[in-house]
Amino acid sequence: GKFGGSSVYWGFTSSTGGSYQENALAMTQIPSSVKSFAQASVSGGEFAPEVEASNGDTVTLRNALTVENDLMSAQANTQVEQPQVSIELPPELVYEQDSLSIDGTPVAAEDLSIIDSKIIVDLANYLVLEKEMVLTLDTKLQDAIPETRLSLEFEYLENATLLQKSNELHVQIAKPKEKTLTVFYRDATNNQELAASKQLTGKIGDSYKELPISIEGFVFKNDSGNTEGVFAEDSQDIHFYYRPGVL
Repeated sequence: GKFGGSSVYWGFTSSTGGSYQENALAMTQIPSSVKSFAQASVSGGEFAPEVEASNGDTVTLRNALTVENDLMSAQANTQVEQPQVSIELPPELVYEQDSLSIDGTPVAAEDLSIIDSKIIVDLANYLVLEKEMVLTLDTKLQDAIPETRLSLEFEYLENATLLQKSNELHVQIAKPKEKTLTVFYRDATNNQELAASKQLTGKIGDSYKELPISIEGFVFKNDSGNTEGVFAEDSQDIHFYYRPGVL
């Protein structure tokens, strides 16, 4: 992050000018080498770095993390110090409580911190060097503007210092789906159409209301019971039934 690349040359130098002096340096640990790959899944679908979702969908976020660290001292600990992974959620993705797990095991409450929309997981009790671990959490998409794109990424830290970001993860907000209903006007005695039917189209979630029309020689009798409501995937066509008019 500081040098704008994925690798750097690094080391130490010293100078005593015209005199001489012995300089000694002991290194017990070098910065970890980290691989971090992020994907998402919508309502149990396939995982991918870019997904499409609609309001109300469950979006599962996944981070595959592998940490390698050369512990050079014989006295060195078997784990890196204060390893953490974090992710900042956009306002449209709301974390579902108790859904965070590592390799299928729920993360203990004491290892999880949530500050505003940022989720921080302490990995000291879970991280095994040179072994891939998979962190997953569920979020609910809400109040998202259709056809916008959300971007987010996981961050890996040691001793509160950022070492590696994952690839950018993108959630594309889907265009609102539409539903078309057909409105029929029928004779209640023989189910024959008395007037031309019409199409009623609206976005899923929008409300609608239909009223019977006047048909010469007939009187409105009853309807199919769904003349008012909200467009949904399973919405049914609307039927108005009439009987012949009698003086």
